[in-house]
Amino acid sequence: MDAQELLTHYTKGQKNFSNKALVGADLSGADLIEINLSQSNLENSNLAFAFLNEANLTGCNLIKAKLSGTNLSQANLRFANLHDCDFHGATLQRANLSDTNLTLASFLDGNLMEANLTGADLSGADLTGACLLKAVLTESENRGTRKTKTKLKRTNLHRSDLEGLHLDELDFTQAKLREANLARASLMKANLEGADLSEANLFNADLSRANLKGAKLRGANLTRVNLERADLSGADLTDANLNEAKMFEAILDQVDLSQANLERARMIRASLKHANLSYGNLSDANLRQANLARANLTNANLNNTDLTEADLNSTNWTNVNLAGVILPDGITP
Repeated sequence: MDAQELLTHYTKGQKNFSNKALVGADLSGADLIEINLSQSNLENSNLAFAFLNEANLTGCNLIKAKLSGTNLSQANLRFANLHDCDFHGATLQRANLSDTNLTLASFLDGNLMEANLTGADLSGADLTGACLLKAVLTESENRGTRKTKTKLKRTNLHRSDLEGLHLDELDFTQAKLREANLARASLMKANLEGADLSEANLFNADLSRANLKGAKLRGANLTRVNLERADLSGADLTDANLNEAKMFEAILDQVDLSQANLERARMIRASLKHANLSYGNLSDANLRQANLARANLTNANLNNTDLTEADLNSTNWTNVNLAGVILPDGITP
């Protein structure tokens, strides 16, 4: 079957075109609402700006298909192969993309609001500027005997909107999340090792026990973030805002917090060995029992900071503001 034959039958009311061979078909701009193309082969096809609202595309082969500007609202694409597809500016609101292969796919400025991406493989995909508000990337319950997880290694989520999403335990290794909106998102135990979160909005996000080793968080908004027991070893938090951050027992060894705002941060029993806190604002911060051995506090503001029982072995105190500070022995100078 070719594209023209399909369109002719569709205009006559036929909607079932499952298991069809449509390799390289040009269906750009076509009105194909509620069409059934399940298990069909649409590799290298052109569906740009087509209307595929509520279409059944389960199990389809859409490798390298052109879907830019396509309307796929409420479409079912479960188990589809969407490797290297172009979804630039496409609308996938409330679409079912669970268990799909989306490796190297491009969703530049795409609309994925309320889409189901549970178990999808987004490795290497580009979601620059994509909107994922209320999208589903994790399951609340196990499917059968195991819990599937969305794969996001090396995914480009630059400027993506992920506000309030449940992203617990997902793998964002080396993902690009620069300027992404992750306000109030849940990322408990997520793997963000080597990820770029520069200038990202993580206001009130939950990153407890997350792996942020070597992550880039320069200029990020981490106001009221929960980093309890998170591992940020070697991370770059230069000029980051950690106002009122919760960092109990966090690992911050060799982290760069120069010029960072840590005002009223709670860092009880945190490890800051060899950390760079120069020019940082730690006023009213709680660092009880924290380990600051060999940390650099040059020109830092420790106004009213609580250092009770903290380890300050070989710490650099050059030009530090110690007004009202509580020293390890409980004494205020």
